Amino acid sequence: MADMADAWLSEGFTTYTEQLFMEKEFGYSEYLYAASNNMKEIFNVWPIVGYRDVNDNSFIGGDIYNKGASVLNNLRCCIDNDSLFFAIIKGFYKENMFKTIATKDFTDYVNTKTQHDYSDFFNKFLYDAEPPILEYKYLQKNDTLTLNYKWINVGKNFTMPFSISINDLRNIRLIASSEPQTIIIENVKSFYLPNENRYNKDIIGKNSLTYFWTSWNSLTSWKM
Repeated sequence: MADMADAWLSEGFTTYTEQLFMEKEFGYSEYLYAASNNMKEIFNVWPIVGYRDVNDNSFIGGDIYNKGASVLNNLRCCIDNDSLFFAIIKGFYKENMFKTIATKDFTDYVNTKTQHDYSDFFNKFLYDAEPPILEYKYLQKNDTLTLNYKWINVGKNFTMPFSISINDLRNIRLIASSEPQTIIIENVKSFYLPNENRYNKDIIGKNSLTYFWTSWNSLTSWKM
């Protein structure tokens, strides 16, 4: 990194490669195990990218390691194309080895290679202390679940997937944005939103376990 503010580029990527090693050697479920354990260690006290042009101690709390790795996992889930994602990781390394770089070099590279503007994604995860919040409310009646959801405290163009586990038998991958969306699911006895503390490795889909907070409400008075 060219500045201490960008220390996550070294430490977050290194931590993430440990997770990729687990996936390569032992399978995707072990990757999720490693990724979720890292998520449990995130403090969310300071933004990952620190103050520039000073000797900022970015290492305090360890978020440049654990949250830095989670940023890459979340980005992989957003892109949802492993061939493209790994081409970006490898290409960024090859084009920048033996150079000093800044966070903007990486974010610009991702935007160029994906032909998609992830600025709001990076602004939230790199320059804001708190993660995005999935605000949702639901109504469950006669085994029919109606779920309304959106991301809050994010830029208007922020999108990211999350998933919902139904009856602990199947998993549905959903993509939320800053605009409210609604899904209706039949034959629902129980449900939960998989996170780092609870997920079923046998049913969770690829690129659907992301890091976020939730704000929820179960209101019987909710008007549909």
